[in-house]
Amino acid sequence: MSDYNKFYKANKYNRGYEPNELVKDILKYKNQGKVLDLGCGEGQDIIFLAEKGFETIGIDLSNQAIDNLIKLANKRNVEVDARVMNITEYNFSEKFDVILSEASLHFLKEEEREDYIHKIKNSTNKNGINVLGVFDEGTSDELYEGMTHWGISLFRHNELFEYYSDWEILSKKSFEAAMDNGYKRGISQVIARKINEE
Repeated sequence: MSDYNKFYKANKYNRGYEPNELVKDILKYKNQGKVLDLGCGEGQDIIFLAEKGFETIGIDLSNQAIDNLIKLANKRNVEVDARVMNITEYNFSEKFDVILSEASLHFLKEEEREDYIHKIKNSTNKNGINVLGVFDEGTSDELYEGMTHWGISLFRHNELFEYYSDWEILSKKSFEAAMDNGYKRGISQVIARKINEE
């Protein structure tokens, strides 16, 4: 059993049942459409969007997370297309109105990030939005040492925002979240709208 499956088996719905605040902000800009969630985990975010009427696809590496997602979606009586897949294996063969990735892109190798985000942008419909959150170098060194076990590579300050310099930035945040152990997790978040076809 992979570390991810062990985690989701031992910590079922560890994030609770509510969507991330960043995901709630989607409703300020979109009230319908097709959503892709890259690294959807147990699905709190896309289940929330499905309840709001969006058509949703979620992919995650952990089959345990996807199993938990399906059970939660069934309990909430919503339909979600949930797939077990590494985000790097997704072929981006269709376009979306919203592409969401909260706390997943920092699992990419640093040299993969620019090309991968280009694929995300290219697979977004005109006037569609990208909603991304990543861990950045504001993270405490001691905390980051533990993150390396999970294959995390921190984004540089402003790196995420620079990838969207050619889009309309609707919201951007860079902050440090205090952890219970006293360490800080650096976080960058962006919501950006595609204003021109690429």
